[in-house]
Amino acid sequence: QLKLEEARTSFWAFRQLMEPKMVKGWWQRLIANELQDFYVDLVRGKRPKLAIMAPPQHGKTKQVVDFLSWVAGVNPNIKSLYANATVSICNRVSVLD
Repeated sequence: QLKLEEARTSFWAFRQLMEPKMVKGWWQRLIANELQDFYVDLVRGKRPKLAIMAPPQHGKTKQVVDFLSWVAGVNPNIKSLYANATVSICNRVSVLD
C-alpha cells in the first residue's frame, strides 16, 4: 500500500513499481528525476522543455513512455504528445488525451 501511495507522487517510485526487474542505476534515476522536475514545472505553467540524449539501448523511450503513463494517471487533464525520430518508428505518434 505504501508503494502505491508513493508511486502517485514520485515518478521514480512508479517506475520501480511497474518495472521490478529494471536495472536500477544512476542514469535511470537521473532521467526519472529530470522527468519529475519537468512535470512539476509543467503544472506550474512554466512551459518546460527537455531533451534526453544517450546512446542506443539506454532506455530513453521506455522512460518517456512510462512517464506519459504516470502523468496520465496522476493528472488525466494534461494532454500529451509523444513523437520519436528513430528510423524504425519515425512514423508513429502516440497521443494521450
